[in-house]
Amino acid sequence: MKYNCNMIRDLMPLCADSEAAEESEKALIEHLAECRECSGYWERMSVDLSFEGESGSNAKNYTEIAKKLRVKKSFISIAVGLSVGLAAGAITFAAGSYTLDGYRSSPEKALVRTQNNIGVLNEKICEYEWNNVKFYFYKNRIYTACYGVEKTWRGWRQNVTYLSDLPEYDGEGIVNHMRGTINYGGDEISGETSIEMLPLSVYDDNVVKITLIGGGKEYVTDVYSGFTGVLAFEHPNGENPMLNGIACDKDGNMLYRLDTSDEYDLKWVRK
Repeated sequence: MKYNCNMIRDLMPLCADSEAAEESEKALIEHLAECRECSGYWERMSVDLSFEGESGSNAKNYTEIAKKLRVKKSFISIAVGLSVGLAAGAITFAAGSYTLDGYRSSPEKALVRTQNNIGVLNEKICEYEWNNVKFYFYKNRIYTACYGVEKTWRGWRQNVTYLSDLPEYDGEGIVNHMRGTINYGGDEISGETSIEMLPLSVYDDNVVKITLIGGGKEYVTDVYSGFTGVLAFEHPNGENPMLNGIACDKDGNMLYRLDTSDEYDLKWVRK
């Protein structure tokens, strides 16, 4: 490894306090990406920081750095629990705002811990509800996040996070807020059905209808210039349905089509 473990651990308190130089923070991120022992050390340190309270700057900066590690790929699904290790692909939030078992009385309260730790990722895009799960979409200048909060007999709990690099946008047409669709399902909540979601915004006065074609079915949504929301369709678990999409004007003329040649970089292309 490029950096000495003891040197990196000495940098951790400075990085958590936002007092380290940019080069030091980059060194920390690079080292944590390849050193499991230091990743575990950093994770245990984060648990202690989270007890400072919801507004603790240390805990916020820890989470911001941790997420920089996770955005190396376009999408990472993260199960959030109280005792899941970083090596398993999860971040543990010991909760100042959670109850002991992590469940809350409402989806907004279940999300509050994440909202207080997403730092500059503070622009809400939209939300979507499916069965007993609510999805919240946020973004900043670099990436987009989707947080899933599920309702169980114990109450509401955040159970999954999806991250995506922010797609390029030229200021007009139709823009997807994540580079690909989000697939959720295959658990005790959703049963045998999964849902495919595509959050987007429309910036064209002529577009009034968007049709997604997935799993051999059409799903039509009426839209308008300034529309922001989630287009979604269900399909059986285990299937990877082919996805197509078109956007039309009031006369039914196709103005845009969804380019799916790269499933991790979906784009709306003007006809």
